[in-house]
Amino acid sequence: MSDEEREEEEGLEGLSAELRINKFRLDDESVKQVSLCLYWNDLYAAARTEADKLKVELDRAEAEAELKLRREPPDDVKLTEGTVKALVAADKLVAVIQDRLLEAKAQVYRLEAATKAIDHRKSQLDNLVQLFVKGYFSGTSKDAATEVSSAVRAGLNRGRAAEEDKE
Repeated sequence: MSDEEREEEEGLEGLSAELRINKFRLDDESVKQVSLCLYWNDLYAAARTEADKLKVELDRAEAEAELKLRREPPDDVKLTEGTVKALVAADKLVAVIQDRLLEAKAQVYRLEAATKAIDHRKSQLDNLVQLFVKGYFSGTSKDAATEVSSAVRAGLNRGRAAEEDKE
């Protein structure tokens, strides 16, 4: 595993920490969301590019193996389309590149899941902001706040009425 792949693996493991939202620091979390999205989408794009390059490399290796078989067929095998296909699949270089391609695709799938998780984080952040705006985190509900406000107004009105009666 290369250093770059190791860093990506460690990054994927650290993603769950990055996905956590501090509901009491929504302003900071909103700012952080942009850089998280850019970072993980950039990793995803790089992984897709690597997988695409490996697919091209695999196609070339298969073509070269097939041409070599057709130019210099084995003595003990009758060369048919089926045997050519089987011998190309059994080629060591083709097998190595196929394994690398499968690993690259697995990384693409993991990073795709990470980008989706970042998108879900954004949605959750939007939901938390809406809850904050509605006073969900203030400790009192809107009904309780309305009751307190009404009680204060009633007390003020009684105070005014008492002052007017004194005059």
